[in-house]
Amino acid sequence: MSKPEKCVPLLNWMRQASAKEIEKTGTTIGMLRQIAHGHRAASAKRAVLIEIASAGQVTRQDLRPNDWPEVWPELAA
Repeated sequence: MSKPEKCVPLLNWMRQASAKEIEKTGTTIGMLRQIAHGHRAASAKRAVLIEIASAGQVTRQDLRPNDWPEVWPELAA
């Protein structure tokens, strides 16, 4: 499995997100930083929660660019 890529949309969203919006992701700011900088991959569940919390500013495709069509084939159509 390849190393996750840096996620610029997540970094940008985190700069302006409120504590309440961060909380809606179901994880910590530290874990979000690790995902954003490419040190950890977002799970499928976490990717959906981040997409919802960011009101679509960060998409599942942004968070999982290498496998999102396999995870969410309905989005690839």
